[in-house]
Amino acid sequence: MQFPDLTTLKGICQLADTIWKLESTQETKFPYLLTIERPGTILLQLRVQDRWPGQKGHVFCVRVQDDIEWPVFEEMERVPVTSLRR
Repeated sequence: MQFPDLTTLKGICQLADTIWKLESTQETKFPYLLTIERPGTILLQLRVQDRWPGQKGHVFCVRVQDDIEWPVFEEMERVPVTSLRR
């Protein structure tokens, strides 16, 4: 039997706090804000055109700049992240 190394286990424990959050904005071109975050840290934030990829599997998005705040009107989804690769 082979045991995983401790660095892998440490990463799994930290991943448990990572959240995928989708919020609606009332912007017409990019009506959703997608955020992947850990407590106190935003790992990735995108303005997106659709909630989920369609038949072609593509969603057009733009990365949010750190210094810009986007008005959020409703949180639509909040789910834990189970896998994250950088």
